Amino acid sequence: MLAASTRRALGDLFAVASLGTRLLKGSEVPVEAWHLLGEDVDRSRFLALRGPAITPLVGRQRELDLLLDRWCHAEEGTGRIVVLVGEAGIGKSRLVEALRKRLAAARHVELSLFCSPHFMDTALYPVRRLLERAARLRHGEPPDRQADRLERLLAQA
Repeated sequence: MLAASTRRALGDLFAVASLGTRLLKGSEVPVEAWHLLGEDVDRSRFLALRGPAITPLVGRQRELDLLLDRWCHAEEGTGRIVVLVGEAGIGKSRLVEALRKRLAAARHVELSLFCSPHFMDTALYPVRRLLERAARLRHGEPPDRQADRLERLLAQA
């Protein structure tokens, strides 16, 4: 059971269900409580933490134009790899979100991979998480059911 303050701190990174208001032991005032269902695999981490109302992109048009130029090369069959590198908080994810918005109508397959310092010793952790999200694998689900989901996903490729 989560308190409303913890629920707010989680943003939309996790799926939760309201338990309604509860009178907790030692408290005279009922509080809203939440049940943690698991990680929300359908949203990007950037949007999950910031919500739908993100700030406008300012002063990054040159970088966005470069990414759009590389997209045009990819559509023509001469794709290139673009790597965004920089310190935390400089706007890499915000720039990618602006690119996603510009390409929303274009036919493409989007893959989003995120590293984490907590999993530095886990080989291919971002790739594993990508496959888990794509196959909609759920924590605690029986391995044979997870394997079936993964096989169905890979059969589409």
